[in-house]
Amino acid sequence: MEGCPKGGVVKTAKNTKIFVGAVICCLYHLKPVKSGVASCWQEMKDKIKKMRFIAFVMLFILTLLEARADAGIPMLAVLWPLSWIAFIPVVIIEAWIAKRIIGLTWKPALIRSGIANAVSTLVGIPLTWFALVLVELVISHGGRAFGIETLPQKIFAAVIQAPWLIPYEEDVYWLVPTAAIVLLVPFFFASVFIERWAFDIKKQIEKPLVRLWSWKANLVTYGIMLLLLICTLIYSIVKYVPAPDSANNKAHLTGRRLSSQKPVSSGYV
Repeated sequence: MEGCPKGGVVKTAKNTKIFVGAVICCLYHLKPVKSGVASCWQEMKDKIKKMRFIAFVMLFILTLLEARADAGIPMLAVLWPLSWIAFIPVVIIEAWIAKRIIGLTWKPALIRSGIANAVSTLVGIPLTWFALVLVELVISHGGRAFGIETLPQKIFAAVIQAPWLIPYEEDVYWLVPTAAIVLLVPFFFASVFIERWAFDIKKQIEKPLVRLWSWKANLVTYGIMLLLLICTLIYSIVKYVPAPDSANNKAHLTGRRLSSQKPVSSGYV
């Protein structure tokens, strides 16, 4: 079994390490200007400090990955940067939903949505991924590769081993988007419960409204991400898998060339 291209894995790990370090620095030094927001932000930071070891664990894992390019594809290195790229659109969408469900104005809705998504993205996604990696290691006997020839093997590689993909080089084009789709499910439930807590840290809003917002907001945003990933999967399959007609035509032309060759005379009549 051939591994993934070394340069791509190393570059992804190195860039993600830099990104994680920048996020940690922002968490320590970012201070809101408004006093009302500052108190809420400080309370959130005090609770996050108890779990910030997760980010350093991620840095350690990515350092090991950079040193060992054949270790596979950690999907955190793929999905976590994408989560921060989508951060602002997600905050706006979920703030609009909070405005409609809870009746908040734009400013508090954006602030609460931003804090909730910051906690979910910074803590929830890495923590959930790390837990899934531990489960994968237990089930797959330490990350063993079982092959990808049969349908059960493909399902095992794309579902059970989704957190840290085995480097099946010829199947990466469909394994990565499929694993991303699989991981959306646990990430969704983690975001629902984490954002429900972070959205209303001071318990100023009725719990049923916050609970309703967390479910509906994440259903909308994760639904959009699911559609995008399905489109990516379809595009990857169409792009990399040859059409049956073209394969048959190639085989047919090869057969014609072989049949048109004159047999070599043996020298006997």
